[in-house]
Amino acid sequence: MKKLSSDFIKTARIIDKSPISISYEIDDETAVKLNLYKTTVQEIEQLKSNSKNAVRMGIPVVFSFDVVQCGENYGIIYENLQSKTLGDLILENPENFDKYVDDFVDLSRKLAAVHVGYNAFRSIKEIHEGYCEQFVQKGFYTREEADAVGRMLAAIPEQDTFVHSALRPSILRYSDDELTIYGLRDAGYGHPIFDVGGTVLTLWSPALTGDDKRVKWACGLDCATAVRFQRAYIRKYFNCTTDEEVEKIERLMIFVAMQKRFTVPAIFKTADENKLREVQEDSRKNFLPYIDQWIADMGDYWERFL
Repeated sequence: MKKLSSDFIKTARIIDKSPISISYEIDDETAVKLNLYKTTVQEIEQLKSNSKNAVRMGIPVVFSFDVVQCGENYGIIYENLQSKTLGDLILENPENFDKYVDDFVDLSRKLAAVHVGYNAFRSIKEIHEGYCEQFVQKGFYTREEADAVGRMLAAIPEQDTFVHSALRPSILRYSDDELTIYGLRDAGYGHPIFDVGGTVLTLWSPALTGDDKRVKWACGLDCATAVRFQRAYIRKYFNCTTDEEVEKIERLMIFVAMQKRFTVPAIFKTADENKLREVQEDSRKNFLPYIDQWIADMGDYWERFL
């Protein structure tokens, strides 16, 4: 296992940030991604396994080389693509906005068309069911609340297609004119709605704050561009022909994003107590009471997915 001094991160160039990790340049060809919380070797090995399986199945992901120890934490060494993130390109080249949306949607559809089977990756449903159980055991949500989320998960059709879970402009870079993914932390298999919901969460939730800096940190865009990108993404992904149709599907997908936001206490290990309570209160007010209505409203919309 390669080792880096804990002093490395004090001077290394930062090439990518996310809500839970930072990537640092090692040299022109390699970079290292370190989580903002102490990571286990098992978690990093899972990331490496995800990347290896994705490459084998033709999914455009940055190649991962090895596990690395940096001080008391562990990370993974990746290929260092010498290109800007999609988020940066969107902000710097607004005249190319439609092309970038098209490329993003094409990638989303490409992922949704990859059948990975039921062994190479973890089940997204099972991951979220596991989160629910954690919440109950810790007293964060009640059994009844967890069961309500279970009904929502059960209503989502079974599929063995690849799911990234958090596809967003800040983790994509071009490699030979093809969008390539940095990081597969929560990759798995399941229905494409999990990917659409994950994308909407990274765009919609931060944009509600009106804080451009926070939105840039979450998805690589500013508030106005995040909202515009989300609507353009939904319009093209679902082949919507009217604004009314876009708004209807957007509301349904925002609700899926809220289901993923429900998992924040388990996913964002760096979140402070106030943030966790905010998510808890919001879920109890705006998400949990409306799950059965969402199940009914989805109706024929399942046919709109690949």
